[in-house]
Parts: sequence; structure tokens; C-alpha cells
Amino acid sequence: MENHKTNQSNLQKDKLIEKACQIADDIFSELSLFIKADMTEVSIKEKILSLIETSEADGPSFQPIVASGKNAAHPHWEATDKILEQGDFVVIDMGVSYKEYASDMTRTISIGSPDQKHKQVYDVVLKALELGNEAMRPGTTAHEVDRVVRDYIKAEGFGEYFVHATGHGVDKDVHSTPVLRPNDETIIEEGMIITIEPGIYIPNELGCRIEDTILINKSENIILTKTTKVIIEV
Repeated sequence: MENHKTNQSNLQKDKLIEKACQIADDIFSELSLFIKADMTEVSIKEKILSLIETSEADGPSFQPIVASGKNAAHPHWEATDKILEQGDFVVIDMGVSYKEYASDMTRTISIGSPDQKHKQVYDVVLKALELGNEAMRPGTTAHEVDRVVRDYIKAEGFGEYFVHATGHGVDKDVHSTPVLRPNDETIIEEGMIITIEPGIYIPNELGCRIEDTILINKSENIILTKTTKVIIEV
């Protein structure tokens, strides 16, 4: 009986986080139509908060991150009055709370067409995320997933520019256990909800991060954040 109640509770949690991810996807879809060159980082952050306020969400699960151009080389940048310029990457990290449960998603968009260096970085980050998702299977450990992602980015020549954990659990708090980092021995279990968020941050040049919230499944993991990961050009 206790296991049955636990399973029901986990199923309800999964559905609420899935809904929170859907709301974030819908907001990002509208946001991507709004963003253009000559806007400021702050104006985009304010738009995100406005869209959250008029959505089904209870509110943001954390303060949105909007970082463009050289500012995007700082993973936890506070939005400023910097104007988006042609050629900039813009890192947008956002999530909502829905009935107490959180979502978390990052996408990097390009103002105009990305140059060869920006495209290379984007492709490495995207492939790292895909490899992390493939590695994050029931029975593996958090540090093993982190190593797969970190080793790939290093092999591509960007190891020194990946400066944070590969991902983290999501629950009522947007940052929960496990944490995908070298010293986390937590065993990944079916039903866990975990983000993967590789990033490359080249000082005074650019930053790129892509993040999905993922439900661990026995057969194939379920990506709850559905927004395209094909690079969005505005």
C-alpha cells in the first residue's frame, strides 16, 4: 500500500513538472517572436516575467537569465541595458513554478546568422547535451553522466570553458538532487527528473548553453522541455 501511494505521488509530481515545462515552452515560443536586434537584455527579461504573470504558472521558478554577446560568457549573468547586436548569441535561462513544482530550460538564440565559431560552439554544446541524455540511464551515477559530457567538450577543445555542473534534479526547488558533477555518487533511478545543461563560456567573446528537463525512463528518457534545439535566428 505504501509503495502504491509513493508511485501515485511520483506520478502526480511528474505530471505537474511536465505541465510547468509546457508552460515554459509556450512562453519561449512567444518570446522568440518578440526578440530582435536593438533590444536590451533587461527588456527581454521583463517580457519573460510579463508572459509568466499572464500564464497558468504561479510565478518564475527563478529569476530569468538573459545574457548576450560577451556577457553570455558569464553563466549567471544579471540582465543589463546592453543592446542585442548582430552576431550576438543570447543565452536565455528560464522556468516557472506550477502548483509548487518547477521547470528549468535554457536556449541560446542568435541575432542574425551565427559565424563559423559561434556555430561550432553551438554544435558542440548540443551534441554534449544529447550524449548526456543517452548516458543518463537508470543504474548509472551522476558523476558518470557528468564525465561523458565533460570528456566530449574537452575532446572538442573547449574543456576549460565548461565551468559548472552538467545538470541537477528538479522538484519543488528548481535545483535539487542529484547534481551531475564529478563528486556526486548518486545512482540515477527511473522516475527522477534531471536537467542536462552543458555550456561553453569563452571570456570576452561568447557564451552558449542549452538545457533540457528530462524524465528518466526505463526504455527511453522523456524530454519534458520541447522547445526546438535547432538554433533559432532572429
